[in-house]
Amino acid sequence: MNQERKEILMNKVNKDTFFTKKTNLRIVELKEGYAKGELRVDESLQNGMGMVHGGCLFSVMDTTAGIAAMTHGDQVTTLNGQVHYLHEARDCNELYVVAQVVKAGRTIINYNVKVMTEKEKVVCQGSFEYFRLGPLENFQD
Repeated sequence: MNQERKEILMNKVNKDTFFTKKTNLRIVELKEGYAKGELRVDESLQNGMGMVHGGCLFSVMDTTAGIAAMTHGDQVTTLNGQVHYLHEARDCNELYVVAQVVKAGRTIINYNVKVMTEKEKVVCQGSFEYFRLGPLENFQD
C-alpha cells in the first residue's frame, strides 16, 4: 500500500464525522492487510451490566477489518461477520482491535479480527468477509 492510499484511509476513517467517532474508535496503525484500532471505553458503550455492549464490539471489529480490507486498493462492503465473545469487557479504559488478512481474493477478502484489553486478554475474536466494490479512488471526498 502506498503512502497516498494510507493517508486517504487514515484521514477518512479518523474524521470526527465518521462512524468511528460515534464508537470512540481511532485507527492507529494501517498497512496492507492489517489495521489496529484503539477503542476508548466510556459508559456510552456499556450495556446495563456495565460491560462493553456486544453490538459495539461487533461494529468496531467490522469497521477495523473493513478499513484493513481497503488497503488492497478497493472499496469494500461487508458480506458476513461472525464473532465469538470469550470474556467480558468490564473495568477497562481502552480496548484494542486488530484485523489481519487471511486471504485477499479477486472479489472477496477474508479477515480475522480480535479485541483485546490493555493486558492483552482476548475479549472476542471473529472472522469477516468483504466484497470488492471497485477502485478506492472513489472513496475520497
